[in-house]
Amino acid sequence: MFIISSLSMWNHQRLYELMACDLRFKTTIIFVPFCVYSKEDNQKTLMQVKAYFQRHKTPFLIYDELDFSQKSFEEQFSPDVLFYPQWYEGLYPTPIDLKTQSEKLICFIPYGIGILPMGIGTHAEAANFAWKIYQMCDTHLQVAKTLMRCQGDNVVVVGHPRAEEYALTPTLDPWKPQEKKKKRIIWAPHFTITEGLSPLHRSNFLQLADKIWSITQTYKDRVQFAFKPHPRLITELYNNPDWGEEKTDAYYQQWADGTNTQLETGEYVELFKTSDAMIHDSGSFTVEYLFTHNPVMFITSDAENLKQTEEMLDIGCEAMDASYIGYTESEIISFVDEVVLKGNDSKKEERERFFQKYLSSTSGKTASELIYKDICKELFTTNRVIVSIILLVLLCSLLLCLFKG
Repeated sequence: MFIISSLSMWNHQRLYELMACDLRFKTTIIFVPFCVYSKEDNQKTLMQVKAYFQRHKTPFLIYDELDFSQKSFEEQFSPDVLFYPQWYEGLYPTPIDLKTQSEKLICFIPYGIGILPMGIGTHAEAANFAWKIYQMCDTHLQVAKTLMRCQGDNVVVVGHPRAEEYALTPTLDPWKPQEKKKKRIIWAPHFTITEGLSPLHRSNFLQLADKIWSITQTYKDRVQFAFKPHPRLITELYNNPDWGEEKTDAYYQQWADGTNTQLETGEYVELFKTSDAMIHDSGSFTVEYLFTHNPVMFITSDAENLKQTEEMLDIGCEAMDASYIGYTESEIISFVDEVVLKGNDSKKEERERFFQKYLSSTSGKTASELIYKDICKELFTTNRVIVSIILLVLLCSLLLCLFKG
């Protein structure tokens, strides 16, 4: 069973397709909304999920539409293997929550590429009792061995499923049509706008919201901008006393309606692949956007301090070093002017070295193929060995009988 709660966290499609074609598996996808997201936000997500799976001709179920009055979740499904999008307990209704299902074979494919120890599940109890965690590189494995209670025994290095998507030619262009060709820049702010909301507190949205919008208008004739907020940002803004629902909805709608701006809250790989640059403060995109080979600016006032206080892994530090760093409006404008529009890209070679070191595949197999192969080996190899032994015994018995006869 694959659990989906946010389309931007869904990187299981190819793995699902491999399993769905294998008669040894009975595969199910179920949409279960996050308890921490607002009802309105979950409804919007469901619409995006429906459109996505319709386009991919993939069947799925909706948890809130299932009838458990006669048969419980366990009686209806009794899943053996479950893929969860995140390793936090309390995200779902009790019957399907991680804590309830902890005795099953739990699998995680992190939706983002971890650049912090907490980003690879070292702090989460569910990550320690999980059956499999499929990580991107040896850095993640070594940290898991050092910090996880299970010493990383459940971690398997396979690369990242997003890699195979970035390697493909774009199949669609999600950007608004323009009267002439323009550069395309993504702004992707994180959701941690409130100190204490999570161990992270790096979002600069409150300080930059109006300034970034002003920049979009300054470059209206030369640049398109896409607003790609973290899925949880809207919920946190609704709860923020200085924003609230009315102001938040108006701001989001402003981006959706602008002639050279757009709002992106669903799947984003095609958006990234067809862009020219990105501005962000999101940990998971620090590495992932480098799949595009395009210039990127990370928003922070003190990158070195951020690396130290968050105990950033080597892969994160090197990704930050391959990114432009800025915080003020003038620094962001300089990035747009000099790097994106004029092409004075001094970080290009550094990004390429990072790509070759961490992001290029050396196995000849995609991450989804390696995950599928690993699961098949774990679940079915023992059975094949037993069957082979039985057949060998029967063959020996037959030969013995023929010899005696």
